Amino acid sequence: MIKCQPDCGESAISYLALVVLIGAITASLAGSGVATELATGIDTALCRLTSGEGCGGRTSQQALDSAVPKAAPASRPRTLVTRPAQPLSPDAQWPPVERALNETPLGRQTLAWARENAVQIFFDELRGSFYDDNSNTITLEYSGLPSHEIAGTVVHEVQHARNRHAPDWRTMGRDEFVSASIEEEATAYAIAAKANRQLQSVRPPKTVPDKMYQRLFESTYEHAVERENKAREKMGRPPVTPLERYLIGTAAGIRRIKKAIMTGEAVDGLKKGASKIYAKNYSHDWEHEREIARLPLN
Repeated sequence: MIKCQPDCGESAISYLALVVLIGAITASLAGSGVATELATGIDTALCRLTSGEGCGGRTSQQALDSAVPKAAPASRPRTLVTRPAQPLSPDAQWPPVERALNETPLGRQTLAWARENAVQIFFDELRGSFYDDNSNTITLEYSGLPSHEIAGTVVHEVQHARNRHAPDWRTMGRDEFVSASIEEEATAYAIAAKANRQLQSVRPPKTVPDKMYQRLFESTYEHAVERENKAREKMGRPPVTPLERYLIGTAAGIRRIKKAIMTGEAVDGLKKGASKIYAKNYSHDWEHEREIARLPLN
């Protein structure tokens, strides 16, 4: 595998943004012949981009919106090590969370994908929220968090589930694995920002606060589009199209979040250096799994 450079993954991110946008358009055409014809190609593109295998039989609605999820501020990097947790309590914690997810298109798509792919969800009051690749489970920190906050975490962690066993510690060096893992994390945060914006649009004003990195993503998105339009104006070209706006803004936002995570910027209440725990944890995961598999650590 080619060693990842600072902008590694940009083409994949742009392609994902393109497919998601086309998916949204297709969803708006639900019931038409056009939507049906586009469904298979879009689904396969999403599947191959996010997993690379077992692609080809999902319905359009399941895959179109499956590329968009987010976590609560306390969420920590996913782990490759299985840890036990308390089973989900369907009579207490879950119903309010499920109702919050069902309020938005992205939330409903997250629930459908998790059920279809047998992702189990557990609650734990102390250990934070994370996805476990080995057991295909999500552990959610409860501890009195509001339902909309937990719903956002579900969306974020399901995004990790979509990329189960990727990046691959078996084929990647430590630095490459850490960089790719943080890029996946940044993508999940960016997509989650969009999901949270949907919830904010249907709830009363100021009842749903911004999620981690949401303001950073949205401001970077707008600035990137503005810069592109100014450059085009100087060249006598027309402004960006809605599709170009989405691609340019999303790619810029993801790169900006990745940079913030890797450099430990003080963002959205995080202390300076706090987000560097991601790199530390992913480095540990890489080393731990390769030691178990008796693979070299150099």
